[in-house]
Amino acid sequence: MREDPGDAAGVLRAMEQAWNKGNAAAFAAVFAEDADLVNFYGMRLRGRKAIAALYDMLFRSVFQRSRLECAVAGTRQLCDTVVLLHVRMVANTPLGALAGEHESMASVLLQRQETCWRIVALHNTLVSEGAERP
Repeated sequence: MREDPGDAAGVLRAMEQAWNKGNAAAFAAVFAEDADLVNFYGMRLRGRKAIAALYDMLFRSVFQRSRLECAVAGTRQLCDTVVLLHVRMVANTPLGALAGEHESMASVLLQRQETCWRIVALHNTLVSEGAERP
């Protein structure tokens, strides 16, 4: 599937849809094979397999039936094949210890790889109370 360079944000829509279905394999598929993901607790995951494994467990436990909404707050094209997105993410979690709404801001680095865009790095930061919203 070839995605238009102007629509690198389509990767976010795919990630959001996968999250909302609780599909860890589809969630991880938007990441490059050697991607880095830092969640809002500071846990660093390296590689698509590690991302899929952790989110498989999370979608069956603390993120079960959760919903994710993503909105691009800023875009910066670094070169023809690399785009930096700043993304506002809101996760609504209905169950367990993480029940409630969690807002974060993520820096998402996308690279065009072969025929599609992939996330090569995502660093997510929890938005604290009183922080200015984009």
